Amino acid sequence: MQHQGGSGPISLNFSSSGSVCLRSGGGSGGHGEGTGTWKSTGTNTFKFTVREYLYDSAGTPTGSVDVNQSGSISGKTLSSSGVSTIYDVNGNFITTAQAKITAARI
Repeated sequence: MQHQGGSGPISLNFSSSGSVCLRSGGGSGGHGEGTGTWKSTGTNTFKFTVREYLYDSAGTPTGSVDVNQSGSISGKTLSSSGVSTIYDVNGNFITTAQAKITAARI
């Protein structure tokens, strides 16, 4: 995943029932995890939203991100982009950021 602050690993799991799970980061930089929904928008295209909760490396909550992406699938490659809205641990708006995801289906 690439975003305005850099890049990092991400795992996405889409279910046939329309739910999606996301996990990002890990290690000394902390991590994020969340759930949301997805839907098809056409042949090999989709959109999804996730509320991702952020944690530091000790597991302490640090904030959250509302992820909103639109994308496509070509072969085994998923590509999506959109705007994420970032909040502090108390739910106060911090900023928005453009984000891009490229993932390989396994």
